[in-house]
Amino acid sequence: KKKIYKVIFTYQSGATQANPMEYAVDGKQSWTDITTGTGTITTDAGDNDTLPTASAWDVAVFKPASPITCQSLQLRINPPSTGTFEINDITVEYRIIGGAAVS
Repeated sequence: KKKIYKVIFTYQSGATQANPMEYAVDGKQSWTDITTGTGTITTDAGDNDTLPTASAWDVAVFKPASPITCQSLQLRINPPSTGTFEINDITVEYRIIGGAAVS
């Protein structure tokens, strides 16, 4: 099992996007907005719950309100309904939980 602390991606976007990333754990199709509760998106524009426009490559850090404990993680990107949206790379910051049995 793992604890997911952050999801980071480099992106360009022609429009702002509320709720740009959702996640599901352990193969279940139950999607949750990654910024639910006090979770935030941090970019060059500061902390927010909306992904801002970026004409040049920008880094977005998605930090959930509390670490996500899971065996596997699925990410779903919700692009803006207009304009362009590009992702260059995605990084997941996690720690393995020592001694936790996989069920």
